[in-house]
Amino acid sequence: MSHASGPFESAVQKANIWLADVDDRLLGEDRHVAWEATRAVLHVLRDRLPLDAVLGLSAQTPLLIRGLLLEGWRPQDGPSNLHDAAMFGDAVADRLPSSFPFSGLEAADAVLGMLGARLDPGEVRKLLVHLPEPLRALWPTPGRPRASADVPARRLRSPDRPRPRLSTGLAIGFGAALAVLGGLLLWAAWAGQFLSALVRAQPLPNGGLGLQGAMAGLVLVGVAVLTAAMVALTRRR
Repeated sequence: MSHASGPFESAVQKANIWLADVDDRLLGEDRHVAWEATRAVLHVLRDRLPLDAVLGLSAQTPLLIRGLLLEGWRPQDGPSNLHDAAMFGDAVADRLPSSFPFSGLEAADAVLGMLGARLDPGEVRKLLVHLPEPLRALWPTPGRPRASADVPARRLRSPDRPRPRLSTGLAIGFGAALAVLGGLLLWAAWAGQFLSALVRAQPLPNGGLGLQGAMAGLVLVGVAVLTAAMVALTRRR
């Protein structure tokens, strides 16, 4: 049994090493996120390359990554017409799930950075020959790691992705809802006492309760919105 499972376990281990590299470049977000990024970027890159370049790239990859690269490939369609970084990033984003926490260009940066570090520099140069200059710029220079100025230690999430906006909106909305609810409860308590005193034709037990309730409600609104804004700001840094 151990001999039968050995080759498969070895293939999984090698693929996991490559995925772990992508995972690190995506701030350790999640191994599934690394898998989705690798799949999307490899497919967009593959579809931009001629047949012989794709076969050369596949020969340099571990077995499971090779299967991922060639999954659904239609070589008869020929290379795509992607010619700049924005188009490449958009094509990657189109292949990612809507909940993916990074932009297409961020995914491309992570996966191409991993390939540039793990493929033979000569093989990388062979691939770059088939790409226009704007797409070559997405790759790290063969034979050396990217400088910190090229890849920030912490990537800013792109504003064209839905998740950052959703997180911020939920935080502010939740805080505002709590603040409004608190204000309504305070006003309801004041209104109840006011109506009770009106029906009984008696003075309010505390004539300043309405003003105090209004001020307390405003304080709750300010604190909740400020807290939500700070949370959102912290997440975007």
